[in-house]
Amino acid sequence: MKFVNQPSVYDEEQIEAKITPEEVEILYNPKDGNKYDVLYVGTIDFRDISNTVNKFSFAVDEKLGASVTDKEIKEFKAVVDMSHMSKKVLYEVPGKIVYLNMDDKYDYTIDFGGGNLNSIVLIGPEESLEKITADDIQIEVNVSSVNLSRSGGQVLEVSNISIQSDVNDCWVYGKYTASVTATEKE
Repeated sequence: MKFVNQPSVYDEEQIEAKITPEEVEILYNPKDGNKYDVLYVGTIDFRDISNTVNKFSFAVDEKLGASVTDKEIKEFKAVVDMSHMSKKVLYEVPGKIVYLNMDDKYDYTIDFGGGNLNSIVLIGPEESLEKITADDIQIEVNVSSVNLSRSGGQVLEVSNISIQSDVNDCWVYGKYTASVTATEKE
């Protein structure tokens, strides 16, 4: 199992994840040598992990580069237990806004109420969550797909929301959208 967007304090061995089946027999090209000591069956984004017992499933896929010999196995199931973590909701999160792929001829503004960005959910140890404020949040929005001919806001998926503080064991849960408006500079 691979993880992405995890806080820097967690490496894959520290994350409580159980995968079933745990072991499978595979067929692969012998030219690949010992490439398959570990078979990554899927990727889990930490933005999809809440403070509960999280369940994921991944279809057995030929993109693995190897074939599972037991044709009865159709999917791998992963359980990531983060029920020992706490949750904190930050409301009216102005944070630091970073616009990616801006056109220099335009100014960009975000309407926090125009998407689902008026609050964000943080997951982590309670004592760490208490240290995080809205000022510690950085929001990245890729504005390359903004329709520059529209006068109203356009709802875009937020590229990334990160915690910019000394706290390194918390993460932002969920995916967010924002209403972005581009206006021509004078």
